Amino acid sequence: MFAFQNVASRLVPTASYGQWPADVHVWKVAIPDENAASLLERDILDVPERERAARYLRHRDRVRFVVTRATLRWLLADRVGASPSALCFASGPYGRPSLADYPDLSFNVSHSGAYALIVISEKRAVGVDIEYIELKTDWRLLGNFVCTEDELVVIEQMAPAQQVPGFFRCWTAKEALLKATGLGIGESLRDLSVDLAAEDVQQPSIRSERVAAVAALRYRWLTVIPGYSACVAFEA
Repeated sequence: MFAFQNVASRLVPTASYGQWPADVHVWKVAIPDENAASLLERDILDVPERERAARYLRHRDRVRFVVTRATLRWLLADRVGASPSALCFASGPYGRPSLADYPDLSFNVSHSGAYALIVISEKRAVGVDIEYIELKTDWRLLGNFVCTEDELVVIEQMAPAQQVPGFFRCWTAKEALLKATGLGIGESLRDLSVDLAAEDVQQPSIRSERVAAVAALRYRWLTVIPGYSACVAFEA
């Protein structure tokens, strides 16, 4: 039987050092190259999770999803004193999961490339996002769907080598914030703005009542993985 030690071996807690509330727990998860672990971990997923995994066209993407979800199950099971496979998830209007019997336990996951991030809190809503910084990204094309006019100007004024990372910085912050509220990202990314030059905890600016709930949140970029942009969002 797959043991929690195997999960723990690739889990790295990310200490807050006062950068975000102590009840907000963030873990970095290294995704294994081989699929042996994921085949064993798949056994603790429920039918909808397995069906979702099967919809990924690339094998690597399936492994990433299975490992992340299985690791989340182990962490949540440890919190509530249950078996990982026995956990029952509910889903919000935009697909944000919650534990059916523990509505106050907030959690969120994100995965990209060789890593995943998981955030859990028993006291406040939380969200997280991670993106591999693909330096060949046409950020100007994508920026029209993600960034406000002011944010585009800020990125344009950055040194050329910093423009793509700056774009991903904007993207991850907005995704983490919207995921924390349970809102779909869709057309909402341009309904809020973030301070791309900030390094400490920030409050987002709201540009539309559609994302009014985001005003109650704060966000902080993470620098735990070189070559990736990541952000954690949490209720103030």
